[in-house]
Amino acid sequence: MSQLKKILRNVISNWANLIVSLVISFFLAPFILNKIGNVYFGVWVLVTQITGYLWLLDFGVRESVIKYVAEYNEKKDNKLLGDIIESALRMYALVCFICIAVSLCLALLLPVIFSISHDVIPTARLVVIISGIDIALAFVFNIFVGILMGMQRYDLFSTVSIGISIIRAILTVAFLSQGYGIVALALIQLFLNVCTNVIIYFAARRSLTFRLNVRHVEKRRWIYKMLFNYGFFVLLNNVCYMVCLHGATLIIAIFLPVSAVTFYAIAANLIEYMKKIIFAGTQVFNPLTSQLDARNETDKITTLLIQGTKFSLLLGLPVATVYFIMGRQFIGLWMGAEYSDIAGQVLAVLTVMTLFSLPHYTVISILLGLNKHKITAYCRLIEAVANIGLSVLLIKQFGIIGVAYGAAVPHVIMVIFVFPVIISRIVGITLSEYVRNAYFGPLFAGVPFAVACYFASFNYTSHSLLAFFSEVIVLLPIYMIGVWFVAFTRKERNFCKERLFAMVPVTLGR
Repeated sequence: MSQLKKILRNVISNWANLIVSLVISFFLAPFILNKIGNVYFGVWVLVTQITGYLWLLDFGVRESVIKYVAEYNEKKDNKLLGDIIESALRMYALVCFICIAVSLCLALLLPVIFSISHDVIPTARLVVIISGIDIALAFVFNIFVGILMGMQRYDLFSTVSIGISIIRAILTVAFLSQGYGIVALALIQLFLNVCTNVIIYFAARRSLTFRLNVRHVEKRRWIYKMLFNYGFFVLLNNVCYMVCLHGATLIIAIFLPVSAVTFYAIAANLIEYMKKIIFAGTQVFNPLTSQLDARNETDKITTLLIQGTKFSLLLGLPVATVYFIMGRQFIGLWMGAEYSDIAGQVLAVLTVMTLFSLPHYTVISILLGLNKHKITAYCRLIEAVANIGLSVLLIKQFGIIGVAYGAAVPHVIMVIFVFPVIISRIVGITLSEYVRNAYFGPLFAGVPFAVACYFASFNYTSHSLLAFFSEVIVLLPIYMIGVWFVAFTRKERNFCKERLFAMVPVTLGR
C-alpha cells in the first residue's frame, strides 16, 4: 500500500470513529442532563475530569511505544521491539497499582477540595473509584493500542471503537431511562472498556510479530532509560495540556458553586469536539514522521509539515467560524435558552484561542515523531502556570468568562509567536516560507464564509437544530469554493480532480 493511501485510510478511519463518537455525545449530552439534573451532571463532568488526570501516570509510555514500534519495525529489528514492549509492560504494571491507590485518595479528599453537597458525596466517591479502576486496567492494555498506532493500523482501532461507542450509547439510554444515575454510567464505561482492551490485544498480536524475553530485558536496562527519557517529556506535555484543558473546571468548582461547571463545560465540550476532529487527522503524522526519519527523508518531513498545517487550518476554520458567529444561537437550541448567554460568551473566547491553535496539532505530532518534543514541553509548562495564575485572578472579577480569558491569552501567545519558530528551525524551513505556504491560503479562503455566516445570523433565526444545521449546510459551498480557488494550489487542484475521476465508474465514461 502506498504511503498516501495509508495516510488516507488512517485519517478516514479516525474521522469515522470521531464522527460516531461526536454524534453520540451530541445527542446524549442533553438527554443525560435532563435525566440526572444539573447538579449530578456537574458532578459527572467534575469527576470525569479529575480522574482524567490519572492518565498522566502513563508517563508517556504509550507514545514511546508508538514512536519506537514505527522506527524499529521500519529497521526490521524485531528482537529489540520485543524488548521494548516487555519493558513497557513492566512499567505499566507498577502504574496500574499506583492508579488505584491515587483514585482511592481522590475519593476520600473529594468533599474537602470541592463544594459538593453532603447528599451527593457518597455517589461522587463511588464514581471516582470505578473510574480509577477503569483507567488502571486500561494502562495494562495501552501497550497494544500503541502497537497498533505504531504500525499505522488506526483503522483497526477505530473499527473496534465505533462498535463499542454504539453499544455504550444504547446501554446509557436504557439504564438512565430506568432511573439509574451516574454510577450506572461509570459501570457501563468500565465494562465496555474492558471489552475494548481485550479485542485490541488480539488485534495487536496479529499486526506485529514479536517475542517477549524477560531475562534478556534485565540485561538491557538502557531500554528503560530510552523509554523514560522520551516519555518524561511526553508526560510533561500531557500534564501541562491537562492543566490547561481541565484546570478551568477545577478552578470554577473551587471558587464557585459546582453547578457553574455546567455552563463552562457546555462551551468547553464543543471546543473539545473541534480539537478531536483536528487531532484525529494529525495524530497519524507521529509514526509516519518516525518512519520517514528512520529513512532520512527530511524533505518529505518538510512537505508533511506544510501540508499538515494547511490541512489542520482548512479542517477547523469552518467549525470555528460557526462557533464564533452563531455559537450562542446553537447552544440555545442544543442545551436550552438558559445556557446560551454565559456558555455562548465562553465559547466565543475559546473559539478564538482554538482557531490560532489549529496548526500546532500538526507541529506537536511531527516533533513527537522526531523526538524533539522536549522544548515544547517547557513551553507548555510556562503556558500552564500562566493559565492557572490568570484564571484565578480573573475569576474573582469576571466569573466564568474570566477563566476563559485566563486559558486563551497564554495559549494564543505560544501558538502564534513560539511554536512556528521552533518547528521551522527544526525541520529546516524559513519561517516566512512556512507561514506563506501553510497559513495564508486557508485564512484568506475562510473570509467569504465568515461574512456569509455573519449576515445569515442577522437575517435568519433558526428555531430548531434541524433548521440550524440546514442553514450551515447551505452556507458551506461558499467555504468550499474559497478553498478551491484560494487555498489550493494548481497542483493540489489537479490531484483532487484525479482522485475524483478515479472514483467515477469506468462505464460512465463510455
